[in-house]
Amino acid sequence: MSTAFKFNLLVDGQKVRTLEELRKNFNLEDVLEYFYSGKLQKWLASRDYKHELDQVKDIASSNKLDVSSKLLDIFNIEHDKKELQYFNVDGQQVRTVEELRENFNLEDVLKHFYSGKLQKWLISHDYKHELDQVKDIASSNKKLDVSSKLLDIFKIEYDKKELKHFIDELNQCESIAQQAVVGDSSEQRNTKRTASLSKKATSSTYDKYKRLVDEICMHDHKIDLIKQKIDIIVRKYYKHYLNERLGLIARFTKEAPYAFLAIIDNPKAFNPFLPALLKFNQIIKDPLSTDESKELKALKSTLATLGKNSCFNYVKISDNFSNLRAENIKSQYGYYRECMPCSIHFKHCMQLFSSHSAIEFEYDKPKKKLEFAPLLISDCDVLGQIIFELEEDILLTLDLTNYDISEEQWQLIAERGLTLK
Repeated sequence: MSTAFKFNLLVDGQKVRTLEELRKNFNLEDVLEYFYSGKLQKWLASRDYKHELDQVKDIASSNKLDVSSKLLDIFNIEHDKKELQYFNVDGQQVRTVEELRENFNLEDVLKHFYSGKLQKWLISHDYKHELDQVKDIASSNKKLDVSSKLLDIFKIEYDKKELKHFIDELNQCESIAQQAVVGDSSEQRNTKRTASLSKKATSSTYDKYKRLVDEICMHDHKIDLIKQKIDIIVRKYYKHYLNERLGLIARFTKEAPYAFLAIIDNPKAFNPFLPALLKFNQIIKDPLSTDESKELKALKSTLATLGKNSCFNYVKISDNFSNLRAENIKSQYGYYRECMPCSIHFKHCMQLFSSHSAIEFEYDKPKKKLEFAPLLISDCDVLGQIIFELEEDILLTLDLTNYDISEEQWQLIAERGLTLK
């Protein structure tokens, strides 16, 4: 009967003869490679580690993440399985390279790089191309070089001067944190360090927020991209958005009109304007504050400007925005014919812009004009008609079904009708 000869494994640069040595020098990438080549199984058999060999042979998954997790369990390597699935970047759980790019926070990624967590995550998800590039920078001891290479690997655009400034400040924060200041307790030093890094993190998130706004204005014709970036802004940088939403509206009016419509079409982005609008519609009886009056003025001004500049294309609005409704003669009949009436339906909506006043139509009553202002919310189930005098005339409304208006408020809106008293 033949006996299998014994041989060593080279794990993390060390010759491994026993399970204890394997555990001591455990390197997930090396062990995975030996597993897939079959060399790990042969090594276990040659050294009569039957229990571990049976468990390794039982690994049936083709998913590298599952295989990694099971190998760590078999060899009793202490680990958090969640670290293989994801790590936190900019407060988000990142599971794919795409998510890493979307949430890229340099300070977090640097931390994961130096701890080795980034490399383990890339290994377990089989991102070989990115892993090889990350491994190539592991020998550098300059944080600026490491940072620029990480940004390049994950295709993050950056300004070289801003990057150098960021690294200098980060190094300064870490240097201050490492110094034992006479008279400071450990808790006081930690507080100083946390405050410094927190300030830098806030600055970093604001830079990302500004970059998203700039990208929107650079691609003002790409509506899907604009909607995606508006959604990222309100999900991840909501505080910056709240503080600067009036400035955003002013900028988008000039540079990216469809971004303004994307804000209106996004409930989370538009909900901060609702208190002012409900007061304007006399649903909330409190008087408008100075800031709320500014909000209403900004909304009305932008809508008037965009309407005047013929920025409300009913085809683009209908095809790209789920909560916006655009009506004109061609949208209902497919052609323009002078003085032909179009049907309109006021229900759970708000009029944003109209070229003309609506004409209420009831069979047993005479026609009458409904003189109502823009930004009027309605829920009275009125079927009416509007006559467009020109081909480019348009009626623009917003479906408010998914916005933050309570049932009680909708009842008050329905009782009030379409006219402001």
